[in-house]
Amino acid sequence: MRKDDADETRIVVRICFSGSEGKSLNLYEMFFELIPGIQAVYELGFLPGEEHIVEVGEDYHERLKAQGIDITQRWFAALQDPNAEPPGSPNEIGLFTEEQIPRLFKAAEFLRRYAKKNGCISDKDEDILFSAARILPDVFSEGTQFARKREQ
Repeated sequence: MRKDDADETRIVVRICFSGSEGKSLNLYEMFFELIPGIQAVYELGFLPGEEHIVEVGEDYHERLKAQGIDITQRWFAALQDPNAEPPGSPNEIGLFTEEQIPRLFKAAEFLRRYAKKNGCISDKDEDILFSAARILPDVFSEGTQFARKREQ
């Protein structure tokens, strides 16, 4: 591990333990709620809010059932344009259970605060995600349009 990577990891861990409103996160919240939420936000490509969450219809539930996914829970799509129709395939959008939605919101708020704390003055989702990706470990944005390019 390079010295820069070690310094970067130390900074991220210190910030991750500070939750919303300055409350500390416990390890469970950090590893099972915040981190998966951050990764999901990067995969979505935008910072979801309540206005982006739409419950999927019966047709989606049937498609999920056909894929062997438990449909006893309510499923929701996170859509950048909530007025648009969800794509034809459940594999083309981010689907979440009712239990997972608060994790997305917590992660989006964390990324906003984290980017602002590190000098991002823009309110645009794309700018916030790029700004945070520059500082967070690569694992969060890896495989997304926000992944940073390492110098060889």
